[in-house]
Amino acid sequence: MIRQASLENIYSDIMLLSCTDRQKLYSRMQRELYQNNEIVAYTTAGLPLTRKQYIEKIEKAIAEAN
Repeated sequence: MIRQASLENIYSDIMLLSCTDRQKLYSRMQRELYQNNEIVAYTTAGLPLTRKQYIEKIEKAIAEAN
């Protein structure tokens, strides 16, 4: 049976990892957060777009074009 995810469960699961694996997980999380928050473009109004927002806008435009 898979238990429902909660902060307590997630924390408990992370604490079961070895110290090395926790450090690797933390590094991966930091990379993911940085990549998703990195400004990669600007709108025509001059507003910044993160990589995630930029990809979402492109996907939306492609869907609307089809």
